[in-house]
Amino acid sequence: MALGLSLLVGVSCSSSSGSVTSSPGEARSLTVVGDSLSVLGRQPIRDSLGRAGWKVLIDAFPGRTTADQIPAMRYASSDPARVVIIELGTNDAIQISEGHLEPAHAFASIDQALDLFASRCIVWVTPDRDPQRRGAMNGTRIAAELTAQAAKRPNLHIADFASVLADHPEYLLDDQVHLTDDGSQALADLMTNAIATCR
Repeated sequence: MALGLSLLVGVSCSSSSGSVTSSPGEARSLTVVGDSLSVLGRQPIRDSLGRAGWKVLIDAFPGRTTADQIPAMRYASSDPARVVIIELGTNDAIQISEGHLEPAHAFASIDQALDLFASRCIVWVTPDRDPQRRGAMNGTRIAAELTAQAAKRPNLHIADFASVLADHPEYLLDDQVHLTDDGSQALADLMTNAIATCR
C-alpha cells in the first residue's frame, strides 16, 4: 500500500470521556486514523462526515500497520472530546501473509491501541478479508480479533467493511487492495453511519 501519499487535514479539540458533548449546531471533532484507503478516500470521507456534523482530521499514511499508527492514536486519544475512527488492518494482513508480522504481534498492537481510549466511544473499520487475494484470509483473522475485543469493550463499535467488499468486489482496483471511487464512497458512508453510535 505504499503509494507515496500522506494526509493530515482539518483540526479541532474539546472535552468528555465515554460520550461527547457540544453546543447545538457546533461541529464535533473527529479523527480518522488510517492507511492509504483513508488517504485516497479523503474527499468523500471529509464530505460525508462533514455533512453529518463532524469537523474531520485525517491522520493517514500509506503502508501503515496498527503498530505504526500507535503514535497517531495516542495523539488523538489525548483530547477527550475527540471521537475516533480507526481504519487499519489491511497492511497488518498483508504483512502477516508475507511473513513480516506475527499474528500475535498484530493482535497485541490492536489491544494496545484500544487501551489508549479506555471507555471512550470509538469505531474500528474492519479490513478486507483477503487483501491481494492470496487465499490467506488474514483480514478475517484481524476482524475476528476486533470482534472479540468488542465483546469485552462496549465502547468499541465495529464497522464491517469486509462484508461490503465481499458483496461488492467491483469496489477494488486491480491490485485487490485499493478502492475505486465508488469503493471510497462506500467506505465514507460506512464510517458516517457507524460513528453515529458515538453521538
